Amino acid sequence: MTRRRLLLAAGAMLPWLHAWAQPAKPPRRIGFLSPSTRELSKPNIDEFRSALKGLGYVEGRDVVIEVRWSDGISERLPELARELLSLNPAVLLTATNLGAATLKAATSTVPVVFISVGAPAAT
Repeated sequence: MTRRRLLLAAGAMLPWLHAWAQPAKPPRRIGFLSPSTRELSKPNIDEFRSALKGLGYVEGRDVVIEVRWSDGISERLPELARELLSLNPAVLLTATNLGAATLKAATSTVPVVFISVGAPAAT
């Protein structure tokens, strides 16, 4: 192989090598706040994980889901919300009015997504 061909081949490989050498992006963190227990909220969390997987997200590689349960003790929710916020999540999720109100009071910068709540506009 001539020197010129070798240099052309190496030059052609540079973009590929550059992309290959890039560090992987860290996974996006999702916070899930539940006023319920682990057992009662498991179906919601499992369904959420399944939906993410169906969209092509791999837990641990693309996303990390951090779940906090208050075990029915509503006084613990603000502390758990602060704990989730300290993990720098991209988004916060909850499935109750109480969880939505707690997260809304805890942050104005991280998006809060809630499901199955009554009177969502008021919440």
